[in-house]
Amino acid sequence: DFFQITIVTQGSGWHEIDFKKHTVTGKKLFFMKPGQVHSWKFNNKTQGFVLEFTTDSLSRSIETSAQRLSINMFADSVAIKGTVIWDDIESVCKIMQREFNQKSKNYEIVLEGLLVGLLANLSRSVERAETAKINSVVQRFQALVNEKYKKEHSVQFYARSLNLTAKALTMKIGRALGKSAIEVIQGRILLEAKRLLSYSDMSVAEAGYVLGFEDANYFTRFFKKQMGLSPTQFRERVQATVIVKKD
Repeated sequence: DFFQITIVTQGSGWHEIDFKKHTVTGKKLFFMKPGQVHSWKFNNKTQGFVLEFTTDSLSRSIETSAQRLSINMFADSVAIKGTVIWDDIESVCKIMQREFNQKSKNYEIVLEGLLVGLLANLSRSVERAETAKINSVVQRFQALVNEKYKKEHSVQFYARSLNLTAKALTMKIGRALGKSAIEVIQGRILLEAKRLLSYSDMSVAEAGYVLGFEDANYFTRFFKKQMGLSPTQFRERVQATVIVKKD
């Protein structure tokens, strides 16, 4: 239920976010949103910073800034190019760390200001590296899918909501994202299905119902078509890879 910015300044390993593994070699920045699942494995020489925050914990002005910067649209792995930008990011993180540790008067206000500055800087990089080709219609479509995917599975619904025909929406999404509108919708449903099957105790039928499938068999067929294995087989495979450590 919170945002997490992981900034690796040196080291190597991997960071898996929502079942996609990212290789880490040297400097790397990851931006995770509420609801995402992740795991990582770095070597013992890895260094960096982890920043965690929620919009609810921020002041109203800061929350508004976060919305204006569209931080929910940031990529999981943010491409940062140029040593100057990296130096700025590391400098801000060091100041934030000092303020947090010392807790001098009004340090919370200082931290909020530094956080917004960091997010604004990241937004510039995201726009250059990740979303320059994505227009406002696509952003609104993606936001609407994130809001409604558990109940609405058809392209027609999202097209009507955006005052477009299904064909026009599909063309816009295809040009911007390289995939069709239905693939975006089904991809979001599949991602949540994988999360529920991996990290909840819901039955397959319960998970399907939460995702808008009243028929468990239909959910199973949808999942198997997308993944090549049934929900039960997927869950068993994930559980087989989990290592539980006890003190």
